[in-house]
Amino acid sequence: MAHKHLTCLLTLAFVHAVFSSGVFELKIHSFHTAQRICRRHRDCHIFFRICLKHPEDVISAEPPCTFGTGHTNVIRADHTSISSSAPIKVPFHFKWPGTFSLIIEAWNAESPTEYTAPVDNQNNLVSRLATKRRLAVGEDWSQDVHFGEQSELRYSYHVFCDEFYFGDGCADYCRPRDDTLGHYTCDEEGNRICLEGWKGNYCSEPICSAD
Repeated sequence: MAHKHLTCLLTLAFVHAVFSSGVFELKIHSFHTAQRICRRHRDCHIFFRICLKHPEDVISAEPPCTFGTGHTNVIRADHTSISSSAPIKVPFHFKWPGTFSLIIEAWNAESPTEYTAPVDNQNNLVSRLATKRRLAVGEDWSQDVHFGEQSELRYSYHVFCDEFYFGDGCADYCRPRDDTLGHYTCDEEGNRICLEGWKGNYCSEPICSAD
């Protein structure tokens, strides 16, 4: 029975190892447009939505967003509110491919307090950017600017791995442990470093003294 339980634990550990996990994060810095965003300029609110898709030569704005989607909170349509808005985070659980299609949309919010799904009213679409980019995993932000016919959008983005995930695609799993399944820490690249007195791929083999 104990052997069966250990086998299940080892299987679970292997499942963790083959999964990938990370976050795509995008920050809107500024947005300017020549067209009127809201009918009532005095109380004007917007939100930004992003869609991540597999790389396409001709990017379609139609769903699905195969890599994920996210949006900001509803914010006032002024420079200070836009520049101080929180980054949009899109978690993913696959090996990061490096190349992707990115769609960024600005929407007139129907309510100043609630996020309204874009498909509810396409007339509220203010601006849409569609581009294909290549981005390696890393903490550094990539800066970008888009000039439309009547708009300017400045933004930055990066991809980073979740805790215990490493590698170019966030596909290498390493979580420090000191128990019956292994005795090791992890370096910055996700390699297992055996604790003193242990050896093997999973640092589960004791190093016997010469005595």
